[in-house]
Amino acid sequence: MKKHIRTTGVFLIIVGVAIMVDSVMVLKLGNYHNPDSGFLPFWYSLLMVIFSLVLVISNLGADDRPQPFWEPLQWVNPLIAVIIIGLYGFIMEKLGYLLATFIFLLVWEKLLEHEKWLKTLVISVFGTISLYLIFEHMLGVPLPAGIFAL
Repeated sequence: MKKHIRTTGVFLIIVGVAIMVDSVMVLKLGNYHNPDSGFLPFWYSLLMVIFSLVLVISNLGADDRPQPFWEPLQWVNPLIAVIIIGLYGFIMEKLGYLLATFIFLLVWEKLLEHEKWLKTLVISVFGTISLYLIFEHMLGVPLPAGIFAL
């Protein structure tokens, strides 16, 4: 298992360094009293790099009991989740937030959580309404209207 943890740590270090470079080169840092858009991403990614280094260093050495990264077919649900999230992002502008979110929650609950239809419908309806109220009305985030646009 140590090998997999080290691999994850190295991956997170690479991602963190990429975010740091992007924060400095593209977003610009600014300073403590006048931060720019790259200020927080830079410092958060620096923390991620430091913690990932600790993770890698603390897992040096040979594995006591080597284990496979995934058991057979254990990768199927994460792949389905990535596909569902990708499709959600793709259909959001076309169908609009309400319909896309309802379909997203419906498919997620049915395919990944294997819930019964009644529970799936209740979660999808109330989840969509709750998220809409939070983002659109409480936070004032404009959401795509899609096919419901007038």
